[in-house]
Amino acid sequence: MKRRNYSAINYKKTVIRIAEKYSDLSIGTDVIAGFPGEGQKEFQETYRIIDDLPFSYLHIFPYSVRAGTAASHMKPSIPATVITERTELLRRLSRAKKERHVRGHLQKILDVIIEEKEDNGYMSGTASNYLKVRMRSDNIKPGSMVFVRSTAVEGTALKGFVVT
Repeated sequence: MKRRNYSAINYKKTVIRIAEKYSDLSIGTDVIAGFPGEGQKEFQETYRIIDDLPFSYLHIFPYSVRAGTAASHMKPSIPATVITERTELLRRLSRAKKERHVRGHLQKILDVIIEEKEDNGYMSGTASNYLKVRMRSDNIKPGSMVFVRSTAVEGTALKGFVVT
């Protein structure tokens, strides 16, 4: 049962067009793993599309039955073990995409809203493209906006210094 008024091709074109116009943008998408009727072929196609597109992160949801929904009556249902496997494959893909996206912002100047002061002399915040950023500083108030040059990657965050 198709309930979307767009195709995968339209979706891909739109995501690519946005990414080309706004190269520093973080783009995410929601993915349900193990939706009823999702065979191995459909899962592989979904995975390939996600892998090909410039997503920065994925919100992955393992399918679970919700009573009273149209999907709760759809067949065939996917075994829980398969849903778990597909969810993990998508999570690995998401981590790789996030790491690649973060590395792509090294040595860039980002506008960052300071969110908190850490105990170790660092401040942390979120850039306008949703990347987490840490920088050494004692005198910036949470809620302030600063410009930070990123110099290193720490997991899925950037580390840098405030530029004036």
